[in-house]
Amino acid sequence: MRDRCSFQLWTNVLLTDPERVSFEEHPVFACLSHGFYHIVMLVKSIIQNASVYEEEDFNPHLPFPCSSRYSLHEVVQLLKDVELDLVKSSEDPARSEDKTKLLTLSSRIAFMRLFLVVISYLVPPRRTECIDSDPTQLPSLDAVGFTADLDSATRVASKLVLLSSKFLDTSMNEAAPRPNGIERDGDFSWLVAFEPELNRRYLPSTFPRKIEILPREKALPHLHRISCKIQFMATQVHNNLADSGTLVEFMKWFSFDDSCVLTRSILQMVVYPLDDNVLGTQPTALLVERSLKNTVLPLALIPHTPLYDNEECRKVVEDFTMNMTRVMLSLYQNFGFNLARQRDKLVVILEEMNELHEDACRADSVCREILKDLHNKYNPFVTFVFTQTLALVVYHIELSFRLDLFSPFEFTYIYWFYGEVVGRWYMTSIEKTREIMKDTLKKELELHDQGRKNKKKARPRLQHEEHFRIRSAIWQDQLILRYGHSAMADATFHMAAALIKMGQIRVPMWDADSERLRFEHRMAFLSSVGEPLHVSYEEFLMRSRVRELIDGDIAVPLQRAIDTFELARNQFEKLSDRPEFTMHIKPLILVCRTNVVVARLLLAGNVQDRRVIWQFLPDSPMFPVLKLVAGK
Repeated sequence: MRDRCSFQLWTNVLLTDPERVSFEEHPVFACLSHGFYHIVMLVKSIIQNASVYEEEDFNPHLPFPCSSRYSLHEVVQLLKDVELDLVKSSEDPARSEDKTKLLTLSSRIAFMRLFLVVISYLVPPRRTECIDSDPTQLPSLDAVGFTADLDSATRVASKLVLLSSKFLDTSMNEAAPRPNGIERDGDFSWLVAFEPELNRRYLPSTFPRKIEILPREKALPHLHRISCKIQFMATQVHNNLADSGTLVEFMKWFSFDDSCVLTRSILQMVVYPLDDNVLGTQPTALLVERSLKNTVLPLALIPHTPLYDNEECRKVVEDFTMNMTRVMLSLYQNFGFNLARQRDKLVVILEEMNELHEDACRADSVCREILKDLHNKYNPFVTFVFTQTLALVVYHIELSFRLDLFSPFEFTYIYWFYGEVVGRWYMTSIEKTREIMKDTLKKELELHDQGRKNKKKARPRLQHEEHFRIRSAIWQDQLILRYGHSAMADATFHMAAALIKMGQIRVPMWDADSERLRFEHRMAFLSSVGEPLHVSYEEFLMRSRVRELIDGDIAVPLQRAIDTFELARNQFEKLSDRPEFTMHIKPLILVCRTNVVVARLLLAGNVQDRRVIWQFLPDSPMFPVLKLVAGK
């Protein structure tokens, strides 16, 4: 009973009111109490200032006033002093029996200290004059001139990961003894952390929602994942700033892979600590301009050309770049939200991207007016906007799969749309970008030869040609990848049609328009984009011939699925020696091989007593693997 009362005192008094304990009287309890206070306030400050949380992710309400007399810097130093004192005490022969407990406590204090230190390297500090202000208010940050110290953060994060990995092995056995009669309880459910009445009294009024307080077995791995995400962020941000596209891919995959509202908020503060300058120093417009050069290389962005030197052309290109930058900033911020909110807000970003089409048309038109001999199909800015739109459409579909929003009876039109519409237009846009860049270099060579007065201008020519060769190799790999995706989607479409024919997938039909309504609902996010991506239900029926497949011979869609799964696998295997593709294509090759086997068994008719189920692997969120299970 005494132990239980002491724990109640710790969790309900010392943690909620650090001012009750001082370092002079109780150094260990004081550093823990004040350390937890600064961690809580730091997390609260980061998430609130990043402004990418929703009510289901984070509740900014602080139920009671809480403060600390010590600054963050003082607490970090005191944590280090106590940590060293505990290690020194563990080496005392007179305290050999307590050595394990002392080292365990020291490692926990070290984790708190390292967490505070690594965050201080990544996130702007609070203003000095705000330290003693009302802690329930939004803390302001002193982000002027701040740039994340990624090298120092990497070193500290490595130690943080090492400590958190050790916790996974030791924490379950190093804690307070269990009461009599409790054999196994790694979560310490017998130890009440906070009085329930205290929680009920201070809970804010919100809509009913499912809240999970992580148990001990889940909380410790979660701390380890946070540590790993911080380390990954610190080591990889610099490597993904080549252009706006690479930063988009990095932030997208960061949000996919075990992220939480805290780690996503930290990334937002690292990339944009104050304004629209990446890492506080590099304008986002510069990344957009690099992306334009890497994608279509407009002649208007090449120095010493008539378009580059023309005032009117420069003005429309700058307007386009600024408007594109605004959309990209919205997209970057969107990656800070959870996946469901990202999907919702992506519709608005698609609308903003569609509005850029007019600016792109104006820029292309001005370019063609200045250089009369440019053909009408030379439209680099329109092509760039369309390419970015396609990437967002693919991302929206991927989010829908990751959120498990599609039912198997919807797979026919979802996979047909992804393969036949999005996939083919994606491949066409890649070819188009290559043609435009080739036309740009051809025209630039003509202008270079006409106005050449000295040999110094030959150097940019060599740089542009080398740039084109590098981009051509990248485009070729992307074409292979997209062709494989398109073939795999076509195979899954035919497989779904075959399973509907076999009765393995039941399509609910409340009335004659049920399927049409479902199709239009799924395609509604493309209403602002328009043609050629927004297709009608009638166009789907005509181009896919899905009704003929379902009403005809079962062997036709099954054989087509086998052939196209094999085709997709062959395409993916062409990229197997590319390290940058290995992580993505290995699961897809496995899915293709497995689905071919299942399709052949179904075609042979030897598994009529089996049921076919769809299963999405963690590494293949968009393409399911088929499995045969007992029972109809």
